[in-house]
Amino acid sequence: MFQRLWEENKRFLMVTGGALLVFLVARSCVIGPYEAGATETVDENSKLKSRLDRLARPIERRFNIERSQLDEYLDIERDLRQRFCLRVPDDAALVKPGTAKEVLFTQKIDRIWGEVYPKARLINSKLPEKISIRDLGMRPEDTEADLKRHTLYLEILRRALNVLVDSGMHEIGSPHFQPEVEYFIRGNERHRIVFRKIDFKVRGPYDSFVQVLRECQKKSGAFIQALVLDMDPRRAGPDALNGRVEFGGFSIEEAPGEIVEAAP
Repeated sequence: MFQRLWEENKRFLMVTGGALLVFLVARSCVIGPYEAGATETVDENSKLKSRLDRLARPIERRFNIERSQLDEYLDIERDLRQRFCLRVPDDAALVKPGTAKEVLFTQKIDRIWGEVYPKARLINSKLPEKISIRDLGMRPEDTEADLKRHTLYLEILRRALNVLVDSGMHEIGSPHFQPEVEYFIRGNERHRIVFRKIDFKVRGPYDSFVQVLRECQKKSGAFIQALVLDMDPRRAGPDALNGRVEFGGFSIEEAPGEIVEAAP
């Protein structure tokens, strides 16, 4: 029977067998190594994944801890900025659309004297003449940064005049605007600390000089640096001293232009 099947189908069997032989050879030479390599790659990837999982677990735990700490630090920073840094007052509601900057700052100055004058009149305290925008240093070509600087100086002026009047000074001289001083922050090249100061010649009793310092410390959210630069009893009248008081404040601002290496 096998002989007859061979004789009748040997051509078909030889073609089929040859194809099978070629397939087996190809599988052993090509597909077999590929399957083995793929299996080895899968095993290696599985080991790497397990290792990454082990490494990731402590990192994820530490990330959550540090993110919580960062949020706490941001809250502390916001609180300190609120308490100690000078801020541009939000008086947008008092500004009419299209108001020229010269008119705007003249209005700001008017509001400061309007705020202080009634209190000064009650205690017979002599205020300085109202300053002009020229005294403030305004120029037609001022940029947004210049306008912010003028605004912060006016905020120091407003607080200083209120403190001097509230402290009972008899006479307050014209404000002297000092040039701003910049300090770079070690490890933070993109920000700087900017101090701005104003000083006044004043006349009043010794207790008023002491009260200036007390007033600057007790008002929450209105911190301002105050220094009594000198006191002189001569030609000041009975129970009064001539002196000079300096008021200042600082803000943290982005460093303009090219980043400069921080000073020691």
